[in-house]
Amino acid sequence: MRFPRITIRDLVETQHELLTGVLGIHHLKAVMGISMGGMQTFQRIVAYPSFMDKAIPIVGSPRLAPHDLVLWQVQIDTITNDAAWNGGKSHQESGGRRRDRIWRPVSHPAGALQSDHYTRKSSAGTRHCRNRQPRLRR
Repeated sequence: MRFPRITIRDLVETQHELLTGVLGIHHLKAVMGISMGGMQTFQRIVAYPSFMDKAIPIVGSPRLAPHDLVLWQVQIDTITNDAAWNGGKSHQESGGRRRDRIWRPVSHPAGALQSDHYTRKSSAGTRHCRNRQPRLRR
């Protein structure tokens, strides 16, 4: 199995076709996207400049940074080098969970802090970093 070649432009073209052809929407007040959605917002500006009044890309860039390319390659390599990959014919759920634990800290450091692996526990077994209720002071 090979990973399909899908570009940001492909995503925007498909979304535009859905909006105009299926939903009958021919103009938007604004387009906003975060991260990969920000990349799509930049593509919309180029592909359909009159389709929207405003474009608001957030934490996205019109060109991939080198660290983005490295991150994506690490994710692909982590999946394909896993013994459970089996050329893309794997049906083992446990393999996916293992891969998630391996690359989540690399790709989503803030999200990794929410996992049990990164949560400190005291000797009494209470969690210190998670579900902590704020104390109100008078």
